[in-house]
Amino acid sequence: MTTQVSPKAGIDRWGPLLIIFGVWFVAFVIYFITWLLASDTAVGNPCQGAGFGCFETERQGIEFLGFLIGLPVTFGWLVLGLVVTSLVGLIKNLRWWWKGLLSLGICLALATAIVAIIIQVR
Repeated sequence: MTTQVSPKAGIDRWGPLLIIFGVWFVAFVIYFITWLLASDTAVGNPCQGAGFGCFETERQGIEFLGFLIGLPVTFGWLVLGLVVTSLVGLIKNLRWWWKGLLSLGICLALATAIVAIIIQVR
């Protein structure tokens, strides 16, 4: 006996993850555009290189923040997105885009709380 799989089964399974990854991709594009538009020339700054709050150019500051905050947040966002979306996926009576938005809200709340805790510890 064979079972028929509805054509919507694929989007029901992967749609919420596409929302999570799509938001991450938009954030990355915004970061990249900001990096491209940042000044790469030193403007009489007395700094002698990268340090905490002291950078020769704006672009170096953006690169440093991307490395210090962007990489851990990216890893955490993707892992958290997979876990939360898997758990929200257990709810059977929601459409895929509601599951994606619910997962996105939970991920944003948890990521904001984690970043706030990291900032407070420093």
